[in-house]
Amino acid sequence: MPKSKKKVAPEWSDAEIELLKMLDKKGVRYADRVKYFTGRTQDAIRNKTWEVRQMDANSWLEDQRVGFLDIETTNLKANFGVMLSWCLKLRGGKILEDCVTRKEMIDRELLDRRIAQSLVDTLRDKVDVVVTYNGTRFDIPYIRSRCLMLGIDFLPYGAKKHIDMYYQVRGKLRLHRSSLDAACEALHIKGKTPISPQVWRDAALGYPDALKAVLRHNRGDVRILEKLFEKLLPFARSTRRSI
Repeated sequence: MPKSKKKVAPEWSDAEIELLKMLDKKGVRYADRVKYFTGRTQDAIRNKTWEVRQMDANSWLEDQRVGFLDIETTNLKANFGVMLSWCLKLRGGKILEDCVTRKEMIDRELLDRRIAQSLVDTLRDKVDVVVTYNGTRFDIPYIRSRCLMLGIDFLPYGAKKHIDMYYQVRGKLRLHRSSLDAACEALHIKGKTPISPQVWRDAALGYPDALKAVLRHNRGDVRILEKLFEKLLPFARSTRRSI
């Protein structure tokens, strides 16, 4: 006899989700919630209730301007290196970006001064929440350090909220590494573009073709960062930390 096909439960309707919220708010037991939903098991109701709770926990993001930030640098330490480029992808929108020029890279008075200022101005004007990957330990301190060294007013504590996806990946997934590459590979998020050491060296010397390659790489990182953010949003509470 042919095997019967397993029935797939229909998508949850808006009315069902509102009913879930109401029953959850009233504290109705899961066993007693079944009678309100046709064709839904107790386990299905429990799982969906948990998902809705998590989404509600992140509801504060709905009226916030969210931007996905990544920078590329010549060195991991801000007093030994400079920023080569930055990209800020607006949630569901375009990418704002800036990159040094060769003239700036060979002038010790210029370097990344212009793009550091443009980044601070863009963060101030365009977003309320900054999302990074390992930005707590790298991107934000690096930008702050470069700004202070260059005499540029960086955003004060509390000016912008910050979500670091590194900690969400480390806390919600179990991978061999907690890198952006590993998380995106595991979750089938494509778009990461590798760069050879030679290109990095040429970019540090200001060669235009190398700088273009670095900027393309930078764009790719913010695109996949947004996809990772949206994929993990139902499973993690996004806290209102400051940059």
